[in-house]
Amino acid sequence: MPFENLSADPALDWAGPALAGMVAEQVSASWRVYPYRTTDMRNARLTGAASVVQGYYTRNGDHLDVHAVVSNLDDLRNTAAVAAQAGLRGSLNGASESIARAIDTRTRPFGTQNGEATKAWGEALNQREPAARAAALERAIAADPNFGEGYAELCELYAETGDNAKVQSVLKRGGERLSQFTDLERARFELASSVVRNDRAQRREALVALSRLVSTDAQASEALSQSELNARNFTAAADLLKTAVAIEPENISLLNQLGYAEAYRGDIDDARRTLERYRALQPSQPNPLDSLGEVHFFSGRFADAEKYFLEAQKIQPGFLGGVELLKAAQARYMQGNTAGADQLYSQFDSLRRQAGDPLADVRRAEWLYVSGRRAEALSAAQAAARSPNSDVAAYALCHLALWTMDSGDRNAAAAFAKQAAQQARGPSVQRLAAMCGFISGAVAEGSQPAPDFARAYASLFAHDAQRAAALLKPLYERTSPTTDGEIRTLYAWALVDSGHPDQARPLLERYPLPLGTSDEALFMTQAFPRFVALRGSKANTPARSAT
Repeated sequence: MPFENLSADPALDWAGPALAGMVAEQVSASWRVYPYRTTDMRNARLTGAASVVQGYYTRNGDHLDVHAVVSNLDDLRNTAAVAAQAGLRGSLNGASESIARAIDTRTRPFGTQNGEATKAWGEALNQREPAARAAALERAIAADPNFGEGYAELCELYAETGDNAKVQSVLKRGGERLSQFTDLERARFELASSVVRNDRAQRREALVALSRLVSTDAQASEALSQSELNARNFTAAADLLKTAVAIEPENISLLNQLGYAEAYRGDIDDARRTLERYRALQPSQPNPLDSLGEVHFFSGRFADAEKYFLEAQKIQPGFLGGVELLKAAQARYMQGNTAGADQLYSQFDSLRRQAGDPLADVRRAEWLYVSGRRAEALSAAQAAARSPNSDVAAYALCHLALWTMDSGDRNAAAAFAKQAAQQARGPSVQRLAAMCGFISGAVAEGSQPAPDFARAYASLFAHDAQRAAALLKPLYERTSPTTDGEIRTLYAWALVDSGHPDQARPLLERYPLPLGTSDEALFMTQAFPRFVALRGSKANTPARSAT
C-alpha cells in the first residue's frame, strides 16, 4: 500500500509512491512472497494477499521519519514494525531496505542509490498525465543514467502514447547503458523493448530472465508459458503454468490454460484432473465443461467429449448460441453414429432458427459437408445462395466455390467466387469472397494483394505443394495452438503432397474442432475431412527401416 504523507508539505508527496515501489522491487527477490502494490485494504483482500504493509512518514527537520507495520490480513495482527529515517532529497534506500527485510530476509538492492533519481521517479509515479510523467522519468534518468527502471517505464509510456521517435531514443539510450542495469532492470527493459520491436525471441528471453529473478510472480510465469505454448514447447508451457497455479491455486484462468497445455502435450489424464479443479471452483458455469469436452475431442476421446459438451449444454442451454450441441454432434459423428449426430444437430439447428440466425441454412450445408454428404451439402448451399439477404447468399456462394474447387471443377468454382464477390456487402463476407476468388483463380495472382493463406490454398489446389508448404510454415509458427486447426491441417497436407509425411505426422496428433459459429467455419468444412483422411494415410503410418 502507499505510504501516507502526514506532513503538511505536499512537496513530499513523491516519497510515498517511491517507498512503496522500492519495497516491492526489493522484496521481489523472495522465494515465498510476491508483492502487490494496491491502494486500499479492500483491494488488498481482493488480490488474495496473506499480509499487508502499511506505513506513513513525517518531516522531522532535515530528514523524514518513516514508520511501517506488516500485518496478517486475516486477523490484522501485526507481525513486524519498522521505524527508520530517510533523507529529504530522495535518499530512501536505507528505509525501504529495512521495511523489505521485515517482510523477508531475502531482498535485492533497488536500481538506483541516487536520491535525485529516486525523487524524480516517485514524482513520475504520482503523475497521471503522460507528458508530466514522461518529464519526471526523463529527470530520473538524467540524474542517474544507469537507472534501468526509468528507461523501461519511459519506453512503455512513449509506446502507449504512440511517439515512436521518442521510443527509439529511449531504446538507444537504454541499450547503451544495459550492462550497468541490475539484472531485474535489464530483464524489464528487454521485455519493454521486445514489445515495441515485436521481437518474439527477445520477449521470450526477457520473460525467462524475469521468471527466474522473480520466482513468485505468477504473471511472469503465465506470460512465459504463452511464449512456450506458441512455440509448441508444450511440456515447458505446462510446467510454467503449474508454477503459476502453485502461486495462485484458485486462479481459474491459469487452471484452464494448464488443462489445455497438458492436453496439447498428450497427457489427457492430467488435463482432466486440472480442469476438474477448475470445474469445482465454478460448478454452475458451462465453460469448465466446455474445456473438458474440447481437450477430449482434441485427444480423440469422442465419447467423453460428447458427454462433457452435453453437460455444458444442460447447465446453460443458450451458452454461445447453443454451440455445445453442435460440438456434441461432431463428437457423436466421430464415433460413427451419423444418425445420432443428426439428432443433436437438429436440436442445434432449432435453437439457431428460433434465435433468428440468418445463416441457419448455410450452417446446415456445412454440417452435411463435414459429415460426408457432399451432394446434399452442395444442394443445400445452392438453396441458401438464393437468399434475399445478399451477404447470406454471398457466404453460401463462397462455400460452393471452395467445395467445387476441392472436387476439381475449377471453372465452376471461379464462377461461384465471382458471384460471391458481386453479392457481398459486409466487409467480412467481402474478405471471404476475395479469398475464394483468389483460391479458385477467378482473381488472377498479382492483380490484387492476397494473404499468404489464400496463396497457399491456391497452391495446394494447383498441386504445387512445395510452394504451399513454404507459405504455410511461417503461418503455422505464428498461429496459437488454440486456433491452429485449419492452418495445421493445410500444412500437413502440403508436407504430405510434397513428399514429407514424417514431418506431417506430428501435426496430425491432435484433432481440430471441425465447425463453430464464426465465418471461419467456411474453411474448416474443407479442412476437417482432409485432416481425417490424412490421419488414415501414410502420414500417420510410422516409417519402417529395413533389418
